[in-house]
Amino acid sequence: MTDPLSLPAEQPGIIEVSGTDAVRFLNGQITQDARSLGQKCLPACITDAKGRLQHAIEIQQGPTEGLLWLITRPDALQEIIDRLDRYRIADDVEFATPAGWTRVRSSGNPGDADLVRESQLWFDEGRDHWWQGAPAISGRQLSESQTEDLRIARGIPAWDRELIPGLLPPEAGLDKTAISYHKGCYIGQEVLSRIKSAGKLNRRLARLSISPALGGQDGTRDNTLLFGGKEVGTLTSLSSDGSSALGYLGKSAFDADALSLASRPGLVVRRLGWA
Repeated sequence: MTDPLSLPAEQPGIIEVSGTDAVRFLNGQITQDARSLGQKCLPACITDAKGRLQHAIEIQQGPTEGLLWLITRPDALQEIIDRLDRYRIADDVEFATPAGWTRVRSSGNPGDADLVRESQLWFDEGRDHWWQGAPAISGRQLSESQTEDLRIARGIPAWDRELIPGLLPPEAGLDKTAISYHKGCYIGQEVLSRIKSAGKLNRRLARLSISPALGGQDGTRDNTLLFGGKEVGTLTSLSSDGSSALGYLGKSAFDADALSLASRPGLVVRRLGWA
């Protein structure tokens, strides 16, 4: 049996949502369906009334029945709680921020964990393993650089790189994983449903190949992408060897066969697929 492949251990921010109205309340606040999580951890978005991104999160059942976890960056905890609290009027909903939990994302079973949830974001048959305190991990663990390369290869957008406030989630491909189009209304739902029906975006996040390779992260000093001599997009993340990247393409370059980089006109940038 192949040893599991794991990402570096992390301690993300957790907002624990409880109360008799927790599921109904969250379904009116986030893009994901909180009613049918089962044993899965699913990506979700918090959007404003115009459907624009405010926060990228994940949602899963907590360690005991009746608890829901919203998982995010530690520095975003209070901002998200304040955002949710503005809409908590007569709802039986409480927020808490449990600490001391460590998560390891893995392709298999790296050790006996206190909590396990299915997650296909990083690995096709992945699991998120949670420990209270320090985890005991077996198998191969990726370095930070290897994790970044895997993220780029799988087209996973990262906060402050591909994801920024004001973005339309479908531009980053989040409509494939983080948006439920089969549940009730939530803040921003009308706009996102119109985008899905019209099928029109002004830009999209793409997985890109670069030949010859840029040769490392410092190759993004000028990340403007050109097509026919015109600016059509920008690189947002670059692999450690400079051979692959993520970047946004404007609609004029959606069908482009080959692009160039403004700082290195001799390079050829091709789209491998959409994120």
